[in-house]
Amino acid sequence: MADCISNLLRAKILTLTGIMYGLCSLACVLSALLPFWFVLNVDLTIQDDRQTVPRSINSGLFFMDESRFINMMMLDKIDNQGLVPPMLRMAQLLYLLGSLGMIVCCATTFLLACRKYASTTGELCLAVATTPLTICLLTSIILVFLSVIADTQAEWHGLPVPDYQPNRFGFYKVLISVPDVSINYGTYIACIGVFFSILGTVCMWIQACCTCREYHDTRYHMLREVPDLGSSPIPGKLNHSAFANIGYTKTNPGEINI
Repeated sequence: MADCISNLLRAKILTLTGIMYGLCSLACVLSALLPFWFVLNVDLTIQDDRQTVPRSINSGLFFMDESRFINMMMLDKIDNQGLVPPMLRMAQLLYLLGSLGMIVCCATTFLLACRKYASTTGELCLAVATTPLTICLLTSIILVFLSVIADTQAEWHGLPVPDYQPNRFGFYKVLISVPDVSINYGTYIACIGVFFSILGTVCMWIQACCTCREYHDTRYHMLREVPDLGSSPIPGKLNHSAFANIGYTKTNPGEINI
């Protein structure tokens, strides 16, 4: 245990990268569970009473809070239309892929940091793996903001809303609705996770390049170093006269007599 802590303190950049990946994973899991990415404002026309009832629905990327916890991805499987617009469905897929991959990379980073010696192959593979995961998370957030800013007329299919009368319990399913969508605080928590992911990926590439440079310099000096032939006995000889530099002379030190 003491050796692991010592190795973690020695590998400063790698440990810092693992901490950033841990914060990113925590923010991704927390934001994925929060049903507060968007506020959906929709005016529902009740056909029975011929009145318009305004509704404000808190929705996340995966869950919805409308008097109960609703799994949005399960509602997408009910019919072929899908609940959320296509842009948000792509954001769901990319964010889920990036979050799960970042959790695995966080654990792998700490495993590499606990090693006594650096692993060039492991650090390079980890840097290469985290780069597309970071791109997935960043692309997902960009799609979320584009769905709110640019795709204002996106249709939501099968939006579940509770009964408009408080003394009755039940849910209606709005077949097609175009709500007014605004950003809520859950999206900003996801942005914090993406920020830590970008910082961690940059640090991971710095660590991998530093390790490669260190190994390159070590091998270069090993190839350039002149061996001490006087301390290298010929294999198979046990006496002190059988050394590799036995043929050197004072007049011609660069020649070896065989």
